[in-house]
Amino acid sequence: MTNILERSRTALQVILATSLVHFFPPKHHKEASRITDEIFDCSPSNSDAWIARAFIFEAESKWNAAMQAFDQAANLFGEDTLNGMRALEGSAWCRSQMGQHEEALRSLEHVFGLLNDIDDESINRDRARCLWRIGKCTLAGDGAPTVSS
Repeated sequence: MTNILERSRTALQVILATSLVHFFPPKHHKEASRITDEIFDCSPSNSDAWIARAFIFEAESKWNAAMQAFDQAANLFGEDTLNGMRALEGSAWCRSQMGQHEEALRSLEHVFGLLNDIDDESINRDRARCLWRIGKCTLAGDGAPTVSS
């Protein structure tokens, strides 16, 4: 019975942490961070908690920590799931923010290809965000357009 209660508590904590991260950023990130710490104490491989932690780091512009958290989540989800693709995209975006534009661009293009292989209009927002990030990454790297006279 204790195991069931512990799993239920963890599930509720995940819902609360992700809600605090997504619906009230960054106002409640400190509380969400505390909750993710509690989740990791009893479930260190909780992929949703890793995503929440990654978004907290991303909001704080802690790009390397965010990239590592996104990578951890991507490994747990696998790239064949939508959440795994989102984690890979998040990791690539962090790389871009750290100046690793070529590697980030390759990763973003890979994720965009995976997203395009899914025949579902409900992920158009994911495709658009990924495509926007590809453009930003291209412009930030050596691919900036030149003006000719």
